[in-house]
Amino acid sequence: MAKNRDKSKKKSVLPEPVPGSIEAIVRALNVNFCSALPENARHGAYETVEGDRFDGKIYEVPDGVYRVAGSDWLLTLEGRKFVAASRAQPPEFGGKDVIVIGG
Repeated sequence: MAKNRDKSKKKSVLPEPVPGSIEAIVRALNVNFCSALPENARHGAYETVEGDRFDGKIYEVPDGVYRVAGSDWLLTLEGRKFVAASRAQPPEFGGKDVIVIGG
């Protein structure tokens, strides 16, 4: 006998990050970086340079190395500025000190 299943139930979806939260800021930075990968990042490493689109921008997040779950990039922020990015490599994807956002 077939069980009566409620098909109206949907899989749970992760909530959207709160605007202005660390998670939202890092996700937006990751999208911005990945959507138009700077030419000098195409070989797996990037450092901000004077005059590029990230130079001088302030991000209200603590210093650290961040990785958005599902992204190949580690984003380094120091002094509230985005200073570098590098490809996350398996098996450690940046190591135990990386702050993973989402997932």
